[in-house]
Amino acid sequence: MKEITVYELINNRDNYVVLDIREQYERLKDGTIPENHHLPLSTIDIVKLENFIDNHQEKDIVIHCHTGRRSFALIKTIIDKKIIDSNKIYNLKGGYVSWKNINPENLN
Repeated sequence: MKEITVYELINNRDNYVVLDIREQYERLKDGTIPENHHLPLSTIDIVKLENFIDNHQEKDIVIHCHTGRRSFALIKTIIDKKIIDSNKIYNLKGGYVSWKNINPENLN
């Protein structure tokens, strides 16, 4: 499974679509990565995943949760079911916690 760091995502943001799979209460409590899409893990099924991937074929997909564990498991399922080429999907290393710790808004 491929992982991407926050720095790699920031430096190549135009190449990726970001999917946040945290629950809504987590997003309200902790914040979000700008310009992301949201599908709570508790509501995801194969059809929703296939639709999301079909609608974003022009870019690679970065999936994240709070720490990267749930997104890792989801990506493993996606790859095992061959829903997307494993070279087109990434787990955000460290999840949203990494994003928040780096605080990209302050980077130049």
